Amino acid sequence: MSIKLTGDQYIDLDGKLAEIKRQMRQQSGYPYDPGKLNTFLQRAIEGKWEKIPWIEKDNIIYFTLVSNGRSGINWVKYFESDGRIKFENGSEKLLWSEDFRPNKGGSLYNIAVIKGNLFSDDKRTLPMIIERADELMFGEPNIEVSCLISNAFTGGEIEDIMGLRGIVVMHEPLKHSVINEARLEISAFARSSSLSAVRTDSGYVWPRGTGFAFVYTQVIA
Repeated sequence: MSIKLTGDQYIDLDGKLAEIKRQMRQQSGYPYDPGKLNTFLQRAIEGKWEKIPWIEKDNIIYFTLVSNGRSGINWVKYFESDGRIKFENGSEKLLWSEDFRPNKGGSLYNIAVIKGNLFSDDKRTLPMIIERADELMFGEPNIEVSCLISNAFTGGEIEDIMGLRGIVVMHEPLKHSVINEARLEISAFARSSSLSAVRTDSGYVWPRGTGFAFVYTQVIA
């Protein structure tokens, strides 16, 4: 829903933006962290007012998301109308699938993202990742988690703050017209985001900057 600004609102907001630009132009340099400013402004551009809290421990990122019960078809419509998330490799077809079954709105997901640097470059494969997840008692997430993560974090947050180039959601693999055992990955590049269908067969080796999203139930100390 678009809201038409009053004259006073426009003047107030424009003044604040002008002050940010004045600070950036100072000869002595910008007095704050420009990376954090960039992430903050990107969140503002995308209308993400509530920052999702998360913690990182032992190269695993933890956060909680809430299902809104939105169907896969409606997620596609939402992302297409919003324009922030691009679909790649036929990922929208996975969202159209009858296997996309969201949980009831209000359901909580405790998410654990295992960072790829926990594995050596020759062992960042599906069997090794699943083995590590089993050791940590992490479980398989619902496919809707891919949409919830895409909607919760900007590409800049995934790339610059989490230190990842993409997050593969380790949901049950789905059939794809080209890719066997496809899963969804939230890709981050140049602070923008896309939702991609990616192969996750046992022989594939992922890049070091990839994270792998599971769900967990245990308390994180």
